[in-house]
Amino acid sequence: MTNELERTSGVESRGVSGVIGDHPGRFWIGCSDSPADLFELAKVQNALIHSNPGNLALPSDLSLLATLKMAIDLYNVSEIVICGHYGCRSVEAASEGIRNEIIGDWLSPLKTLAVKSPAVRTASGGTHSTVDTLAEQNVVLQVMNVSRTSIVRDAWASGKTISILGMIFEPTSGRLKLVSEPITSVFLG
Repeated sequence: MTNELERTSGVESRGVSGVIGDHPGRFWIGCSDSPADLFELAKVQNALIHSNPGNLALPSDLSLLATLKMAIDLYNVSEIVICGHYGCRSVEAASEGIRNEIIGDWLSPLKTLAVKSPAVRTASGGTHSTVDTLAEQNVVLQVMNVSRTSIVRDAWASGKTISILGMIFEPTSGRLKLVSEPITSVFLG
């Protein structure tokens, strides 16, 4: 039986296992306005994908937490990647103090980071723009947020090997840049 995807695109649907494989090896948290093709990335990287404006990993985001829990407990991922990108419109909006009640509220942690960050205030003298520097710092912050979740801490405490790292996508070169060394465990005390 032909489904809607097959009928309209001429591409045979392979279902979920055709996109992320039966056992994705990593969980990818990306930005919803990323210039990278996240679905192509999922196939190439064998990854389960979650995206939102600003690639935020907030402790109040139940969608992220449910997907993180599924990635760790159901798929047994061994790597979690938080990936931002240069030229991010969400980061730009946060740095400009966007006040829109929905996206402004969502980006409030990023707005706080922009105000508090000395590197952002001095970025204009460096090689990166203020927005790109903030995008990098945001990735580092989100790596820390994920490492602090009870989901990840419980997995580490049970002996699971999970590495969390942060990357930036450079649209001009098409390359990924590591901006946060992998975190492989925390002191559980």
